[in-house]
Amino acid sequence: MARKGQVVIGGADFEYVMWLLERRSDIGPFLRLMRILYGEVEDCVARYALRRLRKRDEAAADDERKKRHESTRPAGDDKIAALKVANQSRPWHGRWCLLTYDVPEKANTARRRLLRTVHAAGMGNLSGSAWISPYDWSDVVGEQAEECGLSRHMVWAQDARLNWHEGAAAAAQRIWGLDRIGQRYERLGSECDHIMGQNLVDAGAHRAAVRRMFKAFKAWTSLRTEDPMLPQELLPKNWPAKVAEDAINGARKRIGVELAR
Repeated sequence: MARKGQVVIGGADFEYVMWLLERRSDIGPFLRLMRILYGEVEDCVARYALRRLRKRDEAAADDERKKRHESTRPAGDDKIAALKVANQSRPWHGRWCLLTYDVPEKANTARRRLLRTVHAAGMGNLSGSAWISPYDWSDVVGEQAEECGLSRHMVWAQDARLNWHEGAAAAAQRIWGLDRIGQRYERLGSECDHIMGQNLVDAGAHRAAVRRMFKAFKAWTSLRTEDPMLPQELLPKNWPAKVAEDAINGARKRIGVELAR
């Protein structure tokens, strides 16, 4: 007898259950990916999928609460990432955007939502509640602050001219930890070079390469989200971001995997 929360699938019903699950928009992509990576889906995976759907149904009562808070969610990361790419492609005018705020303790939840947008925009922390960027994020962050009810606690300075005793590039390297980000790009490039060097004639080797490619692409998208994408004038020489991007594209073409951008 099944325990509470346990899902049992009869042997004869397994393929029919899989047929139903793979046509669902929520769990189907996961199961199809499992078939691509491993060639088959075991019944334990189907049980996991059913348990996941059951938990989702049990949590349906939370949907209304989530909708009520929809207006306070941060700006979309995809939108911010696109803006960072566009900003980096333009010539930098040598000026800075500064943000300071003094949010009361009772608004800590709203402050965390605001900080998520600040981090996504790649603003660097000068000290405490002071943030800086070579790009003007007052519209994006300001919109989130307005939705969170924090606009009156914020002060912006756009087109600010700053004199760094160490130089602007050295200051950027310190504030954003560019050495650490650069090392992650280099490791990603090395991983992709290794994938490209694999012999993919054997089907098992190809599946292993596909798994490594998906992991590498996940690391790439995460890194691009965290990268502030500073102007070229502020980046160290031989910045490895473009090399890593070329390596990702080369490895993807080498093993014939289409990955969404």
